[in-house]
Amino acid sequence: MPVNQIRLRQRDNQLLKMLFIYVALNVTCTAPFSVTYVQLHVTLFRLFGLLLNVNFSTSFYAYTLGTPFYQRELKIQTLKSKLRQTNSVHSMRRTTHRTTVI
Repeated sequence: MPVNQIRLRQRDNQLLKMLFIYVALNVTCTAPFSVTYVQLHVTLFRLFGLLLNVNFSTSFYAYTLGTPFYQRELKIQTLKSKLRQTNSVHSMRRTTHRTTVI
């Protein structure tokens, strides 16, 4: 090989090394910032989504709990729901007990 080609090849290899080192350092230095930035955006998005849902739910609670009629209805429906849950739990226990006894 001519001397010029050997020098060009050595220079190309050195340039490639420099490029790989530059890219590795660049990724190493910017990756933590990028990850933090993305996590911040995700956290803020979830927080603002929560605030948006709270906005809708506050009107529900203001209207529901603002009058005695709806307060009474809410209590009745809550009690009915609790009774249904306890009845279903007891019936499941009885069914499980029957199957294990047999």
